[in-house]
Amino acid sequence: MMVRQVASTSRRLAVAMPAVLALTASLETTPAAAQSQSAQVSLEEIVVTARRREESLTDVPMAISALTAADFEKRDIVDLSQVAALTPSLTLTSYSAQRARRDSPILLVRNVSRGGTGVFVNGAPAGNGQAAYLGDLERVEVLKGPQAAYFGRSTFAGAINYVPRRPAEEWGGSVDAQRGSYGLGDYRISVEGPIAADVLSMRVSYRGYSQNGQYDSASDGSAITNEKSDSFSAIFDLHPSENFNARAVFLYNKNADGYPTFAKLNSAFFNCNAGAAPAGTNNYICGKLPKVPANRIGADFVITPTVVNVFYNNSRNLPNIDRLKVLSRDPTRSDISESYHLNFTTDYTFDNGFTASYLGAYNRRDAQFLTNSFAEPLQTVVNPFFAGTSGAPTIAGVLPFPTFYIFSLSRADDMDHEVRVASDQEARLRGMLGVSYFRNFPYVGALWGFLSNAPGANFGGNNTTTTKTWGVFGNVIYDVTEDLTVSFEARYQWDKIDLTQEAPTVALLQRAKDQSLMPRVSIQYDVNDSMNIYASYAKGVQPKGFNAVLFPEPQSTVDLVLQQTGAGRTFDGESIDMFELGLKGTTFDGRLAFNSALYYGKWKDQVITQRVVVPLRTNPALTNILTLSTNGGQSELYGLEVDASAQVTEQLALTAALGVNKSNIEKYVCVICQLNLTGNSNVTGNTLPGSPQLTGNLFAEYRDVLTGAWNWYLNGQFVYAGKMYTDETNLAWSRDRATFDFRLGVERDALTLETYVINAFDSYYTPSATRDVDIFAQSSIPPRPPVAAAFNNAFMFGLGERRQFGVRARYKF
Repeated sequence: MMVRQVASTSRRLAVAMPAVLALTASLETTPAAAQSQSAQVSLEEIVVTARRREESLTDVPMAISALTAADFEKRDIVDLSQVAALTPSLTLTSYSAQRARRDSPILLVRNVSRGGTGVFVNGAPAGNGQAAYLGDLERVEVLKGPQAAYFGRSTFAGAINYVPRRPAEEWGGSVDAQRGSYGLGDYRISVEGPIAADVLSMRVSYRGYSQNGQYDSASDGSAITNEKSDSFSAIFDLHPSENFNARAVFLYNKNADGYPTFAKLNSAFFNCNAGAAPAGTNNYICGKLPKVPANRIGADFVITPTVVNVFYNNSRNLPNIDRLKVLSRDPTRSDISESYHLNFTTDYTFDNGFTASYLGAYNRRDAQFLTNSFAEPLQTVVNPFFAGTSGAPTIAGVLPFPTFYIFSLSRADDMDHEVRVASDQEARLRGMLGVSYFRNFPYVGALWGFLSNAPGANFGGNNTTTTKTWGVFGNVIYDVTEDLTVSFEARYQWDKIDLTQEAPTVALLQRAKDQSLMPRVSIQYDVNDSMNIYASYAKGVQPKGFNAVLFPEPQSTVDLVLQQTGAGRTFDGESIDMFELGLKGTTFDGRLAFNSALYYGKWKDQVITQRVVVPLRTNPALTNILTLSTNGGQSELYGLEVDASAQVTEQLALTAALGVNKSNIEKYVCVICQLNLTGNSNVTGNTLPGSPQLTGNLFAEYRDVLTGAWNWYLNGQFVYAGKMYTDETNLAWSRDRATFDFRLGVERDALTLETYVINAFDSYYTPSATRDVDIFAQSSIPPRPPVAAAFNNAFMFGLGERRQFGVRARYKF
């Protein structure tokens, strides 16, 4: 069976590779005049650390996209969503808790989700990457495919590595200020220099950002979401000799946002019967999703004295709240997170070329949010608890429309240690061996809610999960000939995962143990001094897990969930086999650089995430939504990725990227499809939802002398993302994204002045669109029409950036 799969993979990859080779051959036939000019104009080499050592991007046999400090400055890249938009095969969505939240990024590489993309700083795990400050980076490396050998099991789909810029040996710094549409204010300052000359240097940086919301709430016309961030970084670099280097990095970020911008379309917008509804009725939207009308944006979200007393003053003695950190008692800031990251790395090189290294890291993230879980405007719906007839409620704190308040607090922290030894990397036979230990401290989270004036309900928070992981990893690399190199890399990992009940008494509910080998094998051939071709195989593994939300539920609910979804209190791990065939290098005497890869993957024992409506544990007359995982899928993944940069002339530079990502569901049990959509759980042959099949971007910049010491520049950027299916049925899909950004500036020595427009043509797009359940349709206040109540589908949207104008000034000193 495996032989047939590999043969099929080879045939798929071979179809497109001749075209790439032909293109390369044509580029090598550069006219003499062009070769003469190229001697004066060339691209800078990009160095990456994907294999725990510095190497040229074109020399590493794996698919990597890299954005450099120059890219950050030219395009003003400040967050992970922009990195994703410019990287083939990387998708970022931010949907959770029935709304889009910028501090809860969900990363997908090559259509693979479920926590499969790890974020790192200097190779150290960095949680979800929220603490990372892009203003001080030398580059961002996006590694596609399983990367367990060097980065651990959390890289099931890929890895994103932030590499901070080394502090300068002379005192200096920069200030950067922006003002723009929707009240944008973005201010940055950085100072760096030597503490002890040629021994210890440092840099400290701060960014303060705020912007009013770009959309208005349908409830009261107020702007949503108002965003505010404070970011701080400090880097210390110790280098007393050529043989020894140590670096400490501290990062801090706090987001304090108003109610998030999102939209919901429910039964009023259904246009088809997907199959599960009675004849003559509609239960879904089929085709391209419509634009969200203004009256469906936001939700009724009124902060009454009752809300303040229950959640911020804990007037009803909610359990466990004393164990968690309330980040703010300002109810106008409903979504808040605070993230810390600290890492320390050392390297010592011996006289024989061997290197000993240590890496340690610690992360902590506290978060809170307050939401109306009905997730829609409800001004026209009568609240049964509202008994007044003259506009005033008879019960204090009760609104004339229903509101289901949800309040969440959570804390997550972890640490990581790694020791490794590497041989002389210039030797023909070379290698590396290391050991690692990772643990996360008990994750603590609690969720409370109340409907209008109903008593507070504790939905969860009595369970914590702790993971302890040991790993042994390494590589062996051998130059068979001067042009042919083979590499074997692997990690063997042991996991122990405990689910513990914290209240009313402490008790171990479940323990899972897992172990696995995750290899990577590659063969690389140098076509010439500036170009190589490679083939590789890598295996990724995800460990077993718990459906922790089911442990506090009564057995009747567990039985109901098992019947509807097949999910139990635990689920097994999953694996992926990924094959790559790549071509990368430079041509035109260094004026054109490119990285291309064809890939094919087999995702096995795929964990399926499904949402199910169940009776509320504390009040069975109401309902609750549980998100559950179960094994039940298998999918094929295949596609093409290309990054290219060209210095066409001394004045003109171009950068382009293209990603084609296809998937084919081979096995999948979609219970929700059967119950709520089509009446059939089989979605074999369909495409995985959540990622566009086609992405691309193009960047062009022209620079020239203006007058005297002044230069001018103009750049433009086009970003495209194709449609995304909202679910496994492929019945509904989001609209394409096609946005243009332009920047015009002048510069003289250390001063730069710039004006810009983002999304110049105000293109409408939705960065996230997913099918969810309509909790309001399931509630008893008041019921939807019968069809909607039975088929409680809804579409949840994140809304894209609107057109924005701004000015920016930068000064380096």
